[in-house]
Amino acid sequence: CDLKAEIEKILILMQDFIETKNITIHKNLSPQQLKIDHLLLETLLFNLIGNAIKYNMTDGEIKITVENLFHWHKLMVPQLKLMQLKHF
Repeated sequence: CDLKAEIEKILILMQDFIETKNITIHKNLSPQQLKIDHLLLETLLFNLIGNAIKYNMTDGEIKITVENLFHWHKLMVPQLKLMQLKHF
């Protein structure tokens, strides 16, 4: 699975929710291939990004960052460090 593509897909699905709260999304994403169950990743991202939107203030901001650190991937949304996944 491409982590960047999955994040972009979730953001498109949540566009109405984002616009309703007038939230600005800042992204620092690069393509990252992961060996992970596609449905599991999609559910994880949907919940994480959905909660970031839901619990954010109107006119707020969300920063989404994906980093590759020595064969590990780190995904951060707002102040949350979600996961570190081993790159194969």
